[in-house]
Amino acid sequence: MNTDNNGQIGMDGSTRLRVLMTADLEMFPVPPVRYGATERTVETYSKALCSLGHTVDLIAKTGSVRFNGELFTPPAAGGQYLSRAACKLWYQPVSLWAGRHADVVHCHSRVDYLFSLFRTTKPLVIHFHNDAKQEHVDWILRHRRKNLRMVAISRSQIEHISQKEYFDVVYSVPPIEQFPYRESPDNPPYLVYLGRINHNKGADIAIQVAKRAGIPLKIVGPVREEPGNEAYYREKIAPFLGPECVHLGEVSNEEKLRVLSGATAMIFPMRWKEPMGLVMIESLACGTPVIVANRASAPELVTHGKTGFLCDDFESYLAAVNAVGRISRPECRREAERRFDVPQMIREIEQVYRRAGAKGAGLAVRA
Repeated sequence: MNTDNNGQIGMDGSTRLRVLMTADLEMFPVPPVRYGATERTVETYSKALCSLGHTVDLIAKTGSVRFNGELFTPPAAGGQYLSRAACKLWYQPVSLWAGRHADVVHCHSRVDYLFSLFRTTKPLVIHFHNDAKQEHVDWILRHRRKNLRMVAISRSQIEHISQKEYFDVVYSVPPIEQFPYRESPDNPPYLVYLGRINHNKGADIAIQVAKRAGIPLKIVGPVREEPGNEAYYREKIAPFLGPECVHLGEVSNEEKLRVLSGATAMIFPMRWKEPMGLVMIESLACGTPVIVANRASAPELVTHGKTGFLCDDFESYLAAVNAVGRISRPECRREAERRFDVPQMIREIEQVYRRAGAKGAGLAVRA
């Protein structure tokens, strides 16, 4: 029979891995109830690896689920008595105990919590879900170079990084079959903006484009406590809300998918260098074309004129809205299935585990 022990061999001759996943204690549980793209990615990785016979242990926030291994939920900073420094100290024996049987540690959390694991020879994979900063990469490499790989979620994310030889690019993707495909959008038509409401994400641009184009807009996403965000929402968002521009807030995953799949297009006018933009893949999986700023990872994910439009200025957004009916919704779905689906992501991450030194990675038999 199969075993969960390190590198053991099952009856089918395949090699199983024990993977320790680490998620951020200061954000959301795994899986998140509503918003939480990284935590949902951790869930996707964990379920897919379990389905292939690997064992997944998890360190995550209280409220997280257990997969087929052990679950560890050390306290997070912000409690009544524990500071972040105290939590980091508490984390050290927990992480060492959690990783005692692991063949590889796959980190989706803050790396400064991992200083005890850095001192071991345990194969370590550091996953960058947000912007990759040179000083962070330098810090990691000062503490560990052997049995280490880093994962970027787009080529654009690491174009400025000096030590690209330590990186593998793996698009973090959701299971495409979980997304409701709609061959035709709702009538009357509407645009959807999906993401946090802040200046960098460009919700205000989406509002003005929809207003000029004469098409309703549905805004889905939370308003976080970020510097300047209260004034941004008060001045750039709230005055334009009404029957033709609705802020639905932070909705359930089911409601998000219903709104996304029924939209004529998703508009994503980001101002910053978005590391990947998972919402673009989610939109394509629903068959919904993407209208997006022509920067950062967008050209890697959206094919201009085929699955959406890459826009350089306000007028090009307007032109894209007017031309979006020419985009084939079936082609959007096919592109999502072909380029962005979980089996491809897991094949690639197994190879990353192997490069980090995990014994036998990539050999599990697929169902």
